[in-house]
Amino acid sequence: MNISELQEQWDIDSDIDGLQLDIESIKSSKLHSKYIGILVESKLKLIKLKQEYANLRTLKFRYYRGELSRAELTELNWTQCQLGKPLKSEMDEILKGDTDLTTIETKIEYIVSMIYMLESILNSIKDRTWSIRNAIEFKKFQAGV
Repeated sequence: MNISELQEQWDIDSDIDGLQLDIESIKSSKLHSKYIGILVESKLKLIKLKQEYANLRTLKFRYYRGELSRAELTELNWTQCQLGKPLKSEMDEILKGDTDLTTIETKIEYIVSMIYMLESILNSIKDRTWSIRNAIEFKKFQAGV
């Protein structure tokens, strides 16, 4: 699932039918279950991506330092880096520019944004109960009860 699909689903799920407030109240727990499941799945993806990033960063560090064996280079389908051994102070800049690492960093930031959105949705679902209660109270007021 991507952020656009999540937004589309929330646009549908966030509607409260003012004529069926009892059913809408019951729906809150199903909505919570749905979005907490997506949140947990997203957090697990984030953990996996962070681990993948850490592993690749270590591998790239060794690659740029010329420390990979021929077997490792063949397995990864990489050719030996021709930069020479960069200084440790230069290594951060080299790694920041590595396209494989920046691709994973972009995926990490995307998942972080999705997690933020899901946490906001879950907060809205918590507040939904209050909104429904207030709507019921207003209907009672209008009816003179």
